[in-house]
Amino acid sequence: MPPLHSRKQSRVRPHDDVVVVSRRQLVGQQLRTFFKPIVLGAGFLACFVIIRGAFVVPWALAFRSWSTLASLGRALMIASGLGAVAGAVYAIAGRWLRKIPKVGAYAAGIVTACGYGAALVFAAPFLDDEPRLSWHTADPWLITIVIGLAAGIVLGRQFARKSL
Repeated sequence: MPPLHSRKQSRVRPHDDVVVVSRRQLVGQQLRTFFKPIVLGAGFLACFVIIRGAFVVPWALAFRSWSTLASLGRALMIASGLGAVAGAVYAIAGRWLRKIPKVGAYAAGIVTACGYGAALVFAAPFLDDEPRLSWHTADPWLITIVIGLAAGIVLGRQFARKSL
């Protein structure tokens, strides 16, 4: 019986760690990497609306307020879309910005939060029957930048701790 650890078995050849990957697997991996923040952003904001809606639905059903239920459905669709836009901004620009030493994670957070804010300004007319924000004026854009900076720094702190 040969010994368990012979010299032939312990020798490492230079190409033993090479893994052959097909083009389809490589493209699939890149797509999963690109779409992961988009799905996470949409899912996070959808869950947020669903949790808030859990308190509204019993009241709306008790008083037969069908317009409230329709507004909740509209809010769910818009929030999912806004989360997907924020995830797309992160997937396109945020990953590249995170590579910048020291400030990259914060820059990625600011860009992602400002992307969400900009999408919110464009979606504002669909939130209410009477729009309160108009993207033609400077006020919503100034609010988007200020809130984007504040929320982006908090988001960037999380990006600095974890990889997405």
